[in-house]
Amino acid sequence: MASCCKHGDAHVEAMRPLPEPLNSLMSGVDAQSRDFREHVHRGNSLFAFTSIKFNQDNRTSEVGGTFQLFQVHGAMYHGQGPLLPGRDRDQLYSQIYLYDPARAAQARAARAPELDANLSRSLTLILHECNPLIRIYLTARASFEQGVTEGETVG
Repeated sequence: MASCCKHGDAHVEAMRPLPEPLNSLMSGVDAQSRDFREHVHRGNSLFAFTSIKFNQDNRTSEVGGTFQLFQVHGAMYHGQGPLLPGRDRDQLYSQIYLYDPARAAQARAARAPELDANLSRSLTLILHECNPLIRIYLTARASFEQGVTEGETVG
């Protein structure tokens, strides 16, 4: 555990190493790593569980010109949408986590053809192994499928 702030009274746990290949992508100097970091915002959007909407406050912070703060003016909203997409609609945000990893990777690759499809597939598999929230979505999918099988109505 590393210490910081308030003369060591506040303690922050050391970060665990990132799983591979994410660790190599974040620290590597090869072309794929540079490309990944260049498009990290787009990639991050593909793997988001929800969207966020806000009015950003761009006033200069009192901390100084070299340190930029993320400031929100007013309310911040998270949009998740329904568990299942409407007819003829693309899957968005948490809906994509209801799929098996191969189908989820295909859906992400279709949404962002400019990104490396193999890398998207690798990152999808990492998330399915490491992220506990995905297990919740897979449990929801199984419950939904069981309800449909047992004749419950949806909607």
